[in-house]
Amino acid sequence: MRQALIAITFAVWALWSGTTPAAALSCTGTFTMAFGDINVLDANSETTSSNVAVNCVGGTPLTTVRACVVIEATRQMTWAGGGGAISYGLSHISAGGTSWPSLISTTSPSTTLVLGLGGSGSGSIPIYGIVSSPQASAPTQLTNTLYSDAPLVTVTSDLSALNPNCSTVTANSISLPAVVNADYLPACYLTTHPLSFGTIASTLTQVDASTTIDANCSNLSLFTIALDYGANGGVDPTVRYMKAGNNTLRYGLYLNGGRTQPWGYTPGVNVLSGSGIGASVPIEVFGRIPAQPNPPSGTYTDTVVVTITY
Repeated sequence: MRQALIAITFAVWALWSGTTPAAALSCTGTFTMAFGDINVLDANSETTSSNVAVNCVGGTPLTTVRACVVIEATRQMTWAGGGGAISYGLSHISAGGTSWPSLISTTSPSTTLVLGLGGSGSGSIPIYGIVSSPQASAPTQLTNTLYSDAPLVTVTSDLSALNPNCSTVTANSISLPAVVNADYLPACYLTTHPLSFGTIASTLTQVDASTTIDANCSNLSLFTIALDYGANGGVDPTVRYMKAGNNTLRYGLYLNGGRTQPWGYTPGVNVLSGSGIGASVPIEVFGRIPAQPNPPSGTYTDTVVVTITY
């Protein structure tokens, strides 16, 4: 039997387009700013700085990405204990500089980053914070009060070649986790005024006078004010001495106008206790020169140390 060998040829082919499928770019990041210990009762502003970190993945390798960051306009830290807030400012220029924009525009801060061979990259944008003082209505506690905020931070990203600034960057938008915090420490300031009994013709009868101590303490912070026994050997709140040379004149200081509550420095016994309101409050000091034999003529003085504890 005769066999025939038949060879059939056919082509096998495939089309290589040479085009990479579109990558799914996604950019996110973090932002944390800690002011540390602050005092918003005085006139000195508190400043700090940080960075908005941006991380991008899933992009086309070796392309440059523009990532734009906006931060909501309401910038207030609050505390868990109740009412009261501390306002703060954010800027990409300097502490207290132009406010960080809350909307995408030509002036929105941005960073450009080159994606690696794996399609990922990272960058950061400096950010400056300020807590302007005074903000006297903000309350604080006995030691410190943690104020915090979680502002809405949004990063929007796209190819840099197509977007020379942020005004046209609208794709790949995502919110970042963000924390801003500060520890508000209690603060107090004192202003004292002289206590003058004036010109006295006789000390055979008692002589009364009064003055004030101005206390300015953080809102809700507790404080005590103590008065020492003076510089001339006083031994008791009611037994202090003014001196003129070697001559003495006895006097006392009191918490009340009736001169029945001596004012000294023993905690829980004869000090003044109060709570701050974030403003200066005059506190009256009542003095008395009790009846005593007339001393020699002269100008009698003493110096009393005032101590506030908070």
